[in-house]
Amino acid sequence: MRDTFTDRADASPKEVATMVTRTRSTEQPVAFTVIDRGAIWARLALTINQVSELTGLSRRQLSHWVSKGYLVPSSTDPVLFNGNTVEQALYIKQALDAGLSVRRALAAANHFMAEQLQNEPGVKLIRTPLVVDLEAKVRSAYNALAIVLDVLGPAADEHMEAQRRAASESN
Repeated sequence: MRDTFTDRADASPKEVATMVTRTRSTEQPVAFTVIDRGAIWARLALTINQVSELTGLSRRQLSHWVSKGYLVPSSTDPVLFNGNTVEQALYIKQALDAGLSVRRALAAANHFMAEQLQNEPGVKLIRTPLVVDLEAKVRSAYNALAIVLDVLGPAADEHMEAQRRAASESN
């Protein structure tokens, strides 16, 4: 059925609303299918400037997090970022604003995102024994890496600071 308001350019907003209501009331309701937001979100390709604008984080901060491995660029182009990265950056920022260290903020953001992902439709469909086993192995590796980072992180930070001081003293 055609919208009658398109035939009347001189109609007032109230008349248009009435015509649309009358016209649309005889149509069948639209049967929407659920959109896979995750797939769309993952396919976004944003520049670092766009991510900076969306998140309120500086380009420098985002670049630093990428260099540290806290944020991962798109798998299709290393200078672009997908929606998951935007979301992760926003959660890290929230955790930092709440007073957590960067490493703790990253861990908290990742944990929160994982919990949210578990509630997505379709995720429960792929919980095969192989996936459960893989998940256990990844958790074990993650926990081991977290311990290593907790031990080495402060030493690495001290080393980097010493290198910066040495470089600034030599200039």
